[in-house]
Amino acid sequence: MIMNGAIGALGLGDWWSNELTDQDRKDILHGYTPFGLSIGSSLGSDLIEGNVVLEQGKGDFLACLAGWFEKDNPDLTQKILMKAESVANISSSAKEMHFTYQALIQFHYKRRSIDKYNYNKAIFYCEKQIEVSKEALFEIKKLINSDDDFAPSHLGYKQLSIIYEKEKRYIDALGLVLKAEKDGWHGDWNERAERLQRKINRNQ
Repeated sequence: MIMNGAIGALGLGDWWSNELTDQDRKDILHGYTPFGLSIGSSLGSDLIEGNVVLEQGKGDFLACLAGWFEKDNPDLTQKILMKAESVANISSSAKEMHFTYQALIQFHYKRRSIDKYNYNKAIFYCEKQIEVSKEALFEIKKLINSDDDFAPSHLGYKQLSIIYEKEKRYIDALGLVLKAEKDGWHGDWNERAERLQRKINRNQ
């Protein structure tokens, strides 16, 4: 079966046809309504219909797609994100991996109170995003033709430092915020470092 639309353009036809259930596909088609348009609109049907040209990679696209279902269908969201991770991991793009891991961090951290699994997964994906930090920032800057002063925020560094601080692992948290600043990511790293240093000093 030849797949059109964004799914076909990204070579995700086999995933769509073989890895998703009929209900998954139905939920995606009914839930994916960009700009608030219904699935019957020209934009809504772009998932599997028409000739579509995309600049996004597979991982980027799937991470964005998953966001449409996070509130009402977490199981489907996780299924899409798992596919996003698998395609991002074989991609040569650190940028794609960066944004895929960001979506996974957000998904699991919001569910950290449900069970230890989600809590540990949030930590795992923070670490994975940090691993590609330098390469991702280089690719992001190159993509938008930015000068050296530009830097987006980095959820992995921030979230993991918060987790460590809550666990009273102040030295580990301090190491993270100092590394985030050194790598060039935007954030209130100096303020966080000063607060953490004060806590370290009080515990000595």
